[in-house]
Amino acid sequence: MKHPSSSVGSRTILATSIMLIPMLLMATAGAFFFVKIVEDVAEAEVEVRDELMPVIELQTLLLKVVMPPNDYLIHGNPEERINFLRLAKDVNKALAELDVMDFGEEQERAALSRVRNLWTHAHDLGNEIFEISYPPEDLRAAGHRMERFDKVVDDAIVELDQLHRYVIDELGEHVERVERTKIDASVTTLVTFAIAILIAVIGGLMLARTILNPLRTLDEGVSQLREGHLDHRVTLPSNDELGKLGQTLNAMATRIEKLATRDELTGLYVRREFNRFFREEISRTERSGRPFSLLMVDVDHFKDINDRYGHRAGDRVLRTLALILNRDMRAVDRVARIGGEEFAIIMPDTQADAAMQTAERIRSMAVAKKVHTPEGHMMSTTISMGVATFPQHGDSMEALVEAADQALYRAKAAGRNCVRRAAAAHLTVNASVGKTG
Repeated sequence: MKHPSSSVGSRTILATSIMLIPMLLMATAGAFFFVKIVEDVAEAEVEVRDELMPVIELQTLLLKVVMPPNDYLIHGNPEERINFLRLAKDVNKALAELDVMDFGEEQERAALSRVRNLWTHAHDLGNEIFEISYPPEDLRAAGHRMERFDKVVDDAIVELDQLHRYVIDELGEHVERVERTKIDASVTTLVTFAIAILIAVIGGLMLARTILNPLRTLDEGVSQLREGHLDHRVTLPSNDELGKLGQTLNAMATRIEKLATRDELTGLYVRREFNRFFREEISRTERSGRPFSLLMVDVDHFKDINDRYGHRAGDRVLRTLALILNRDMRAVDRVARIGGEEFAIIMPDTQADAAMQTAERIRSMAVAKKVHTPEGHMMSTTISMGVATFPQHGDSMEALVEAADQALYRAKAAGRNCVRRAAAAHLTVNASVGKTG
């Protein structure tokens, strides 16, 4: 538990009065490195809060903006123009927010300029698509125009990916700079301390306890963050400047960890987060006695789609399915991409019958949704699904995943484009998430 403490400055003055000149030098060096560390950590936090998150939000909006023109050419619903205009307004707002940001690197500003130009072009193409009467008299020309629109939006997303990488690289540079500063601070402080301890052992021990140890804790925290251990947090016993710096470092690590929990292509949770949700849901069910259901989803003939239309078309299929899943599921449901073309859904407080109804609805929506390939083709995709309920079909994570996988296999064997429920309770066995067929 943290407790109030005197400031680093007051303790340094007290030690200086004991150790005189050597400790004055130590305090000066410590203050210099402390300020530098605070500045570097603050810069890294700004990179995450003010640059990285708006870029990711703009990418998400661009993924959504391609849907209304596609749906209009397929169904001719005039309301899709309203949806497009609303999304376009949100994209313009997000771009305006990025425009006022002070990106420090020329390459970042150049990438943002390219995104702005590509969006202007895409916006014009989108408006042109809605000028086409439905049904289109020239399907080939309409498809070609939709292909141009999709390609321009995809190019803008690619530019945002590059901008995302630039910001991440800058964040890494900030972390490395903090690491180097910490090393310099430790060396300088230890040398000065070696001189000061000859004069006043008590003052040296006091500073080692109140300043050096927290600095080493912060140093370890920065090192762990740089090495990718995003769940590491520093613990300092005081609420002084160093304690607040530790809180800032922990907050930055939390923000970065949040960014690492989502799949870059679909925006869904990654497999690691899915496993964590799964364990939490089992614990909750064991406490409450209320069951939950697991849906395993696999895109049919996905390899054939990639082979025939290319990986960009495959990516569009995955993004489209992800949008369907996000839009149709409840707020409490957890949707994750656990493999190449595999998805999993955890549905709390859901019996098997209700889960089957939801699965059938999702399957129908996936069949009805048309995906526009880069070559201008309109293709339909189907999915197969397996449904299992805890603890009816499995009393552990491994057993329930195995039950849902087996149900998915039976859906594949039945000709695909269907849903199957787990047949009977499974014993706990070793299984792995992500078996496909």
